[in-house]
This record gives sequence, C-alpha cells and structure tokens, in this order.
Amino acid sequence: MIVNKEHMQQFVDHFNRFENRLNGQKEEAVHQLRIKGFEKFKALGFPTTKNEEWRFTNIEPLLKQAFELTEKSTDEKVSEKDLEDIYFKNWNGPQIVFVNGYYSDKLSKNQDLTNGLIIENLSSLLVTAQDPLLESFTGFEVYDENVFSALNTAFISDGIVIKVPQNTQAESPVHLIFLSTEHQTARVMHPRNLIYVEKNSALSVVESYFSTGSGVYFNNPVTELKIEENARLNHVRIQNENTNAYHVGNIFTDQDRNSVYHSTSVTFGGRISRNNYYARLNGEGIETTLNGLYLGHGKQLIDNHTFLDHAKPHCTSHEVYQGILTDKANAVFSGKIMVRQDAQKTDAKQSNNCLILSDDARINSKPQLEIYADDVRCTHGATVGQLNEDAVFYLQSRGIPEKKAKNILTYAYAERVIDGIDSGIIKSRIDELLQKRLEEDINFVK
Repeated sequence: MIVNKEHMQQFVDHFNRFENRLNGQKEEAVHQLRIKGFEKFKALGFPTTKNEEWRFTNIEPLLKQAFELTEKSTDEKVSEKDLEDIYFKNWNGPQIVFVNGYYSDKLSKNQDLTNGLIIENLSSLLVTAQDPLLESFTGFEVYDENVFSALNTAFISDGIVIKVPQNTQAESPVHLIFLSTEHQTARVMHPRNLIYVEKNSALSVVESYFSTGSGVYFNNPVTELKIEENARLNHVRIQNENTNAYHVGNIFTDQDRNSVYHSTSVTFGGRISRNNYYARLNGEGIETTLNGLYLGHGKQLIDNHTFLDHAKPHCTSHEVYQGILTDKANAVFSGKIMVRQDAQKTDAKQSNNCLILSDDARINSKPQLEIYADDVRCTHGATVGQLNEDAVFYLQSRGIPEKKAKNILTYAYAERVIDGIDSGIIKSRIDELLQKRLEEDINFVK
C-alpha cells in the first residue's frame, strides 16, 4: 500500500529529529508507545486507491507536499483578537486553546470553571508524571490497520486529557480550540486527545478546528473517548479550516453498559478532509448517535468513514449524514454497522443523504451492514438529489427571490443535523457558520 519511499521518508526524517529532541523523555514509558506507533506506520505505509477503504480518496496531493514538523508553538504572534470569531460567546465553561498543536495558556479562557473535572494539557502530564490515564491510549484493535493513527502515536506531544470522576454531572461544557496559523512553509501537526467519562457521569465537549490565513498544512489529530457504565457524553466536532489544508481525524469511542454517546460532526473546510469514526458498543443497553453535516465546494474532497461495532445485545444506534456539494467538490460516505453474533436485539439505523447543486459535484456513498445475529432490526440507505424545483417555485410565488428561495431550502436540508444538538449556543454558532458558507464564502446557491 506504500505510495513510494519518498513519501514515507519525510515522516521518517521527522521522527528522527523529533526523537533527538526528547532527551530524558526517551526513557519514559510513553516513548515506547511512540516507537511502537512509528514501527506500525512504517509497516503499513500510506494507502492508495487500490485499498478498498481509500478507493475514492486519493491522498497523493497531500503526500506530494513537503511538510515540516511543527515544534512547540510560539503563540506570541496570536492574540485573542485572532480568536474572537472562534470563541463561543456567553460560554459558561472552559475554552482551551491549542496553537499549531500545542497548548496556549495565554489564549485559553476560564480554565478554573472545571466543576470537578480534571483537565490537563498532555505535554504537562508527560513532563510531570505518567498519569494512569495515558495507559488508555491505543486501546482499539483498529489501530493495527490505521496508518494515520499510528503516525499520530509516533509523535505524541500535546493535546487535551479530560477526566470526569464518578457521579459527576459536569455543569459547564468544554470547548477545545485547535488553531492552525499561517507559515511560510507547509507544516504538519499531530494533536492527541483523551476524554474519559467515569461511571454515572456526564460531559458535553466541543472540539473545533480553525485556521488563520490560507497556508498549506496537514492536521492529523486523534481523539479517544472512554464512556463508562451509565455515563453520557455529548460531542460536537467542527472542522472549519482553510481550503488549502489537509485534515485526517480519527475518533475512537469505547462505551460500557447503559452509556450514551451523541456525536455531531460538521465539516466545512479542508482541501482533503477525512473523518474516521470508530464506535465500539461494548455493553448492553448502550445508545450511540453519529450525525454529520458536510459542505463542499471548489475542488474539495470530504470523506466520512464510520464504523459502529455492536458487540453486545440490546443496543441502539442511529446515524444520519447530510451533505451539500457544489462546483467540482467530491464527497465520500462509507458507513459500516457490524452486529456481532452475541448482539441480539440490536436496533441500528443509518442514512446518508447528499444534495448536489452543480453538474460536476460528485458523491460516492457506501452504506454497509454486516450482521451475524438473527434477532435484530437494522436499516441503511443513501439518497442523492437536487433541490425540488416545485418548492423553489412555490417560494418565488410568495415573493421570495430565486436565490433566497434556494438558500432557504438548502439551509432547511442541513438543519436536520443541527437540530439534534442540545446546546443553543453551539447550535447558534454552527448556524452562523452554515449561513456564512451558503451566503458569503462559497455562494453555494447561484
């Protein structure tokens, strides 16, 4: 699956330079984890379109870039003014900022509003002590076949670690902001996040990726989520980076008995964006929701891959992905529901719908069911279509201009995903981003 040795070599060189900077950290246990990830990365190689999981996503444009590994960020060039449109207004919880993959104390806000939560930037934990939570890293079998997760593991340096202790209902949501800034050369960064919600606890977290300027870079984050028995996690992920950026995000979720996970993924930016969601339902009575909204224009490629692993009986999953494409944008949706032999009484629903607004836009959709149990209710489906001209005409007959009428219908189509978000502040912010995309930045409706 290796594209060629030259594409691999720059990341090998990155690791050698990175390892030489570690000094005493080479003796710590986490570095053995890095080495393991690096060896797995070399063994796997980068995928090509001959690989079934990457058949519609050609990453050669990414691999042809000459990246430099981002070092500890100097955030003095970034001010709060650069983030004023990224911070949530009237937010009653922490807003933790990472600049080019590294924690910024100067730009983070309301860190004291933790309400019993344990929130640490990963680099501090690596320096002060080996926190037991770090043992949770790479707890998924799928790492064995995921080259980008292995690459991230090789460069574990910074990110967020959040722990919600038992019987803690976090009153304040947490906003994680990952900001990438303009550089003269293309950069690569590997943020690593771990969120652990213990028994009978609840947390809401927003994971945002934004950029300043239009520079080329590669963001390769991994987020691991552990949700224990009777716990609940609401997770919103916003990717609104510039359209010269490359983004491969891997999200791994492990749920225990009677837990609830509700995810909303919003993808607006990136030259090539790939979102991999792996959810393991590892106990009875689990509820899992994966919702996604993606907008593509120009020559963007947006790829959403999801894998719901029903390992135990009496679990429910719901999945709705809505796409809007125009110009020469391409999208991929590959959603797989696995129902294992012991997972009787599974109830799983999956749908992918895409609105095509130009003749040259394209969607490749591949919903899949793999069922080894005989007492289940599972459905999946995909639709692709255009705006209903009768509906456009109806709105025009009520005095609404054609462009505005199409905008209203397009927004209503996207709203199905946004409506599933509980927080009014988060929903309002995504509404703003959506309206801006439709009306100003992209001019989707012409």
